Amino acid sequence: MEVPGAGKMALVTDPTGAVHGLWQGGDFKGFGVAYEANAPGWFDHASNDPATAAAYYQGLTGHRVIEPEPGMRVLSAGEQWFASVSQNQVPERPGAQWNSIYVVDTLEDARAKVRELGGTIVLEEMPVPGSAISVFVEPVMNTAITIMGAGSHE
Repeated sequence: MEVPGAGKMALVTDPTGAVHGLWQGGDFKGFGVAYEANAPGWFDHASNDPATAAAYYQGLTGHRVIEPEPGMRVLSAGEQWFASVSQNQVPERPGAQWNSIYVVDTLEDARAKVRELGGTIVLEEMPVPGSAISVFVEPVMNTAITIMGAGSHE
């Protein structure tokens, strides 16, 4: 599909059923900022077949899949890690999906703002390599959103 003045896009599904987009930049190249506060900082693909998903995305993008620890698959472009391909950990969510993770200055301040705006914290804080995450559900569509504290990222 042509996006006038910006580029072209397509929505497709991977072999595990996760919907994802493809972008061919025109005047709009894509993210201008990443890995800093108020911007995307990580992406996670969760499915019941992460090996198949990892092979698909490696073939699609040409990026390497590395395993920094057993069972952890990470898509990387050179030294830059940008996405994980994980085993689904939510039994009531049988389908595969991508999850965007956004960077915030501090998790504590962000959680306070979420509560003030009527959201619900479902995961207070969990350490992850280079940082920590929190998960909340926003009050309008009940969408789960993951945030990551600003810090060092691989």
